[in-house]
Amino acid sequence: MTRKEKRLLAAVLCMCTTASMLNVRSASAESQEIMTGFELEAVIVQGSRYYDKFGNRLTEQSYYRTGGDVTVIDRQEIEEKNYRSVEEAIKRVPGVQIQGNGSHANIIGMTGSGSNYTNELSINGDTHVIVLLDGKRIGNEAMDMGGLGGGGNTVLSMLTMIDAVEKIEVMKGASASIYGADATGGAINIITRKGSSKPTTAIRIGTGSWKQHNYAISHSSTTNDGKTGFFVAASRDMSGDTKYKDKELDKSVRYKNTSYKEDGVFVRVDHKFNDKQSLTFDYSHSDSLAHNPTAAPDFATIDQLWSGELYNNRPLGYSAPGYRNWFYLGSIHGNYIRFNNNRYSLQYTFDKDHGMESFIRLYYDLGRAEVMDYAGNGGLMNKPPSTFLDPDYVEAFKKGRTEIHNKMRNVGVNAQYAKKVGVHNLIAAVDYRKNKYSWDNQNRNQYIDSERDFFYAWLQDKIEVSDKFTVTPTVRFNHYGTISSQYLANHLNYNSANRMTFGMHTNYKFDDSAGMYASVANVYRPITYMDYDSEAADEKLDPEKGMNYLIGFNKRFSDKTRLDVNYSYLDMSNAIGRYPVWNEAQGRTVTKMVNSKQKKNAFNISIDHKIGKKWDVKASYSHVHDKFSAKNWKIDPVLNGTTVDDMINSYRPSNIYQADVTYKSGKFDGTLRGTVYSGLDSRYFTSGQFFILGASLNYHIDKNKKVFFTADNITNRAYETKARSFFGKGAYPQPGRSFMVGLECKF
Repeated sequence: MTRKEKRLLAAVLCMCTTASMLNVRSASAESQEIMTGFELEAVIVQGSRYYDKFGNRLTEQSYYRTGGDVTVIDRQEIEEKNYRSVEEAIKRVPGVQIQGNGSHANIIGMTGSGSNYTNELSINGDTHVIVLLDGKRIGNEAMDMGGLGGGGNTVLSMLTMIDAVEKIEVMKGASASIYGADATGGAINIITRKGSSKPTTAIRIGTGSWKQHNYAISHSSTTNDGKTGFFVAASRDMSGDTKYKDKELDKSVRYKNTSYKEDGVFVRVDHKFNDKQSLTFDYSHSDSLAHNPTAAPDFATIDQLWSGELYNNRPLGYSAPGYRNWFYLGSIHGNYIRFNNNRYSLQYTFDKDHGMESFIRLYYDLGRAEVMDYAGNGGLMNKPPSTFLDPDYVEAFKKGRTEIHNKMRNVGVNAQYAKKVGVHNLIAAVDYRKNKYSWDNQNRNQYIDSERDFFYAWLQDKIEVSDKFTVTPTVRFNHYGTISSQYLANHLNYNSANRMTFGMHTNYKFDDSAGMYASVANVYRPITYMDYDSEAADEKLDPEKGMNYLIGFNKRFSDKTRLDVNYSYLDMSNAIGRYPVWNEAQGRTVTKMVNSKQKKNAFNISIDHKIGKKWDVKASYSHVHDKFSAKNWKIDPVLNGTTVDDMINSYRPSNIYQADVTYKSGKFDGTLRGTVYSGLDSRYFTSGQFFILGASLNYHIDKNKKVFFTADNITNRAYETKARSFFGKGAYPQPGRSFMVGLECKF
């Protein structure tokens, strides 16, 4: 902790203790940023962390939040647990799941099956999650990765580097509706670091299993007059091919073509004109090269690829035994995905009132992804062995193969005005964005150009009805512009859509130690390009709409024990899903976007308990279940052996148990992490339950230097977090036992 932070903490503790006697109504500029409109005496300070009187964790941007199920991951936790990415940090949050494909590669594009080949982010079992960077929405809505039950449009590997992150807010369910009427899963807001009052440089070096290497450097400072702060950081994370424990072979095997290299750069400059006016510029760059295995081979049937039996069975398509072995041809020859992303943002803050900012902001995102696929898209798949076993043929083929180009561009401007008027904490905002996406596959002479503009206007009023009760109504106007799309020689336009959506959120405080919250919000998602592209000929798709509900309770039994319980319910009168369904007219199975109904139940409970001064135990349980069914289609029981209703539940664990045990004493601290995945469908996963252990250890040589050690999958278990029926069991194996050791210095 810096000298300034120590002074601030001491001052806040002192003021909170004496506020009732002295009627103190002011705070330092830094602490004021996280007061969220409540008076200082309502803020509870625990260690270096702030909470409001309802028990909600406060941050610089928590004044947006309406209360509810929110988890905050701060810089202290990031450094103690030695997280290497945003993805790694958020997956320890109850209800958050990242269904991994077993590698760092993420295929994007309007293929209608992108989620089969990506790491999927979900909250409470819902992949419709909004990701924000300092409150501005990122991702490209002119494209969609699609897949089962819809999906997000943010590639996790393209998020900002972990060294640039100050805090991560994870908001679940209806409590996230202020960020969008489509945020049925929730929202993740990444708050970036700014310059510190004391110049600080940090260097981290780590190395470990599978030729893993991690390097990072950052510098934080402020000018002598304290008006301009700078933060810059750069990092590189890389690995060779990983290994995994194969369940059927009962041994560790090399996961061919899973090596990667990721580079990141982040710059942020803040200039303070006075206590209420400031200018902020930030730039984020990420570049990665991830080799792509698509799926692990099925060793029990691999001989069918070389013998030609798989080729002879190709009319069976997904139903052919060992179908996924076709993709092994891509692994052998080095499939890869290269990402390059640049984000710019400029914000002028012209007023601050009780911690709430009024500002205007411009932002620009440009992303590129080049995909080299030697197997699919007219490649080596579905060809006889006489071709792909012929070195001369393969060499000539590879020379003529070109990358598939994806380009994403987002341009936006948003403005906000916030004011406290008596018991009302008012925020009014507008946001305009233009998203453009292009896809060019020269191997098949196919291309897509798609663009769409968006306009949102919203109003929120957090009303302090009493010391114990707040009510927050919200209203949004959502305009989704016409989809303009060029596909091959066809120019297609799809109608715009306008929708007013509403939300109501409450917080109630029973006493100083217990409170509850509840939220209800409209859900509305317009038809996307990918929906239209796969729309069934005899069924017109309707926009997705419904209601989202959330209720929760928190109890602080003492300064050492806290309990959080929440339940969410999503009722979609119309949801769109992409499923293999039986078409009576054609007499066969077709994969199409169909209108469906969805009812989702999710439950989370977590407890944090301190044992003495050295031990801290955090435990949680999360459960999710969907009732998701097509409205007008029959299901093919032969292909999937299940119904649409079951598929969305069968492809993920229904229960997740997590426990973190942390020990701190003198120069040493460490955390042992345990995760149990249960309720897995044994038709698609190699087991109905998995138990995984990990650990993070730190030894502080002095206050500025530490040696760290991390270990994952300590018991080297075979496990998966994701499945697809057509790939069979074990297609997405997670990495086996690995470790990393390193040194971090600050000066």
